[in-house]
Amino acid sequence: MSEDQHLLAYVRDRDVSCPLCGYNLRGLTVPRCPECGNALRLSVGLVEPFLKAWITCAAMTCLSAGIGILITIALIIDKGHLPPFRSPLGAMSFFSFLAMIPIAAAILLLRHSFLRRSRQTQIVLAILTVVGVVLQLGGIPMWSL
Repeated sequence: MSEDQHLLAYVRDRDVSCPLCGYNLRGLTVPRCPECGNALRLSVGLVEPFLKAWITCAAMTCLSAGIGILITIALIIDKGHLPPFRSPLGAMSFFSFLAMIPIAAAILLLRHSFLRRSRQTQIVLAILTVVGVVLQLGGIPMWSL
């Protein structure tokens, strides 16, 4: 039996959702989602996916976004007065915390997309996130508060 035949036999009597659009594939006759048109294949998945890199990315971006929220609150209380910055790096650090608020939301919402990446790609993204947040935190002393 070919791979395509195995896939079709598997979804013949089961409620299986398309991994991209969520369309129910029960009774599929070709190895392609009729809703989104993407090719499908039957594969084995992990019961416990590799989550360390995603947790690292989520924790670091949420930490940074939390600081961004505190900065936003401080700006509202101080009627939008920005602190003087000792260098352009200090200003970049300050505004990057604000930019992390929507980025953290995206990281949390796009967990499945992140987990579909190779383990190596996930680890690289986690390392880049940690380095980025450390650089942000390193820029705080360049603010004149």
